[in-house]
Amino acid sequence: MTFSSLVPLKDGSTLGMFHRGAGGKDADLQVLQSVTRDGGFTWSDPVMACDGTTLGGKDPCEPSVFRSPGGDELCCIMRENRRTGTSLICGLT
Repeated sequence: MTFSSLVPLKDGSTLGMFHRGAGGKDADLQVLQSVTRDGGFTWSDPVMACDGTTLGGKDPCEPSVFRSPGGDELCCIMRENRRTGTSLICGLT
């Protein structure tokens, strides 16, 4: 999956978030994040932001990141892909 969310960070870098299958066709989904400091030419190794294998039947996908009104915090909202519950959210630091 390509990045579904890109957000500029205060240090001038950019955070990108995307989801992928944990392995296999019917596998749980995982949301990962990566950072670029050169405008997208290179990216850091992906880091797990939300692991669907630990969520008891929830599949996080299509992460969308936005800033708090004060600009100091980031929030990520993710669609629940199995459609068995509400959207998932997490704070990012």
